[in-house]
Amino acid sequence: MPKRKKRKVKKSKKTKHYGAKFKAPEFIYYKKGAGWYVGVVLIAIILAGLFLWLKMWLLAGVVALAAIVAIQYATVMPKKFEVHIKTDQIEIKEKTYPISHFKSFWIVFDQPTSTLYLETTRKLIPWMSVHISAKEAVRVRKRLLNFLPEKKTASEDLFIKLNRWFRF
Repeated sequence: MPKRKKRKVKKSKKTKHYGAKFKAPEFIYYKKGAGWYVGVVLIAIILAGLFLWLKMWLLAGVVALAAIVAIQYATVMPKKFEVHIKTDQIEIKEKTYPISHFKSFWIVFDQPTSTLYLETTRKLIPWMSVHISAKEAVRVRKRLLNFLPEKKTASEDLFIKLNRWFRF
């Protein structure tokens, strides 16, 4: 019987955990008082009334529908998901992204939570954001500096600033 040659079996290279593993909320929840709800209803009534007066029926309906959706969405609590930063990939919401998928990162430090922004190489999704605690932000920044450049001058876009201002 001929001898079989032993095949070299490549050991699967496990992705090394790089020390940054944390839970993050989907979005920042702001507690809304009665004044917030009254404000949304008043603004909707004023805008819908204006559009009805201008005989813009469809736009008045859109404003009323938007107010209903905003009030319902205001009570939704954020779910938490795990984020793992590893040497060659980042896992967000159980989805794995290779480090090559990202160009750079920046962190906006705010209280009580900071936000990590990851600039992607994709055109349709230019960046991804993850809300993290201030303590985690420092640790995550140190880890990411090992394999991604940091954008020093980047900040939040206008939509996110308005979202925070309206506490939505």
